[in-house]
Amino acid sequence: MPKKINKTNLKKEESDDEFYIEDEDNLDNIDNELDDEDEDIKEDYIEPDTDTNGCLIDDVINDDDEYFENEYDINENIQMNFCLKEDRISCNRLTKYEMVRILGERTKQLTMGAKPLVKNYSMLSYEKIAEEELKLNMIPLKIIRPLPNGKFELWLLEELEKEHLYSQLE
Repeated sequence: MPKKINKTNLKKEESDDEFYIEDEDNLDNIDNELDDEDEDIKEDYIEPDTDTNGCLIDDVINDDDEYFENEYDINENIQMNFCLKEDRISCNRLTKYEMVRILGERTKQLTMGAKPLVKNYSMLSYEKIAEEELKLNMIPLKIIRPLPNGKFELWLLEELEKEHLYSQLE
């Protein structure tokens, strides 16, 4: 049976058509706005400055070389004045900061493949091996302490007292 056309149905269809027409107008406006933004972006675009070789990376490297080629600024004649053993003025006790630095450096050496200087180390971790070497004065490192007068003191680990730090190791 054919469908009867009501005036209300006709108005709905017309209104739907008008809606789509309005959407098409909005799309045209949006397209125009996007085209304007594209033109603005093109105006803001700056061409990279390149020399004849056309490689921007080489240009940047060459610019860096201009700034960092100052060989005259490097002071290669730095001298460290060490005090004699008789003239030392600092305390002969190992500080906890020096101990931590020594243990850290020795642990790093052991992890990088250095041979442990203690026996029966197969069941110990690298940190425990470094601690045992410190207790037995077997770590082959020296301590340089700066002094206020510009000189430095050189200490061997055997010369420093460490007993007060053993409680912190455990």
